[in-house]
Amino acid sequence: MAKSRDKAPELICVGERVIVRRVELSEKFGGDSGIIVKPQEVHDRTCVGVIIDAGPLCTWAENGQHVFYHRHSGFEIYGIDGYTDCRCMNERDLLGVVENLK
Repeated sequence: MAKSRDKAPELICVGERVIVRRVELSEKFGGDSGIIVKPQEVHDRTCVGVIIDAGPLCTWAENGQHVFYHRHSGFEIYGIDGYTDCRCMNERDLLGVVENLK
């Protein structure tokens, strides 16, 4: 029996791993926090993203959270539709949560 190719591949995290999709930042974000970003300087390696999947052993990371991480954390996911600008990394590689991101 031939396998159906109708469905796109889906990655599911195991252990303490998360998949983070990089987000584009505007020049100013964070409401009144005063954080200013210059997109021309950081566009290629923005280190802020949204968690699209968190493994079952993650203690604090949750799907949908905006987080920041070190630029060399994890590895980029290539060649799988729907996972453009995504990285797979350990939960411990996340540096923190970004709240009130607009």
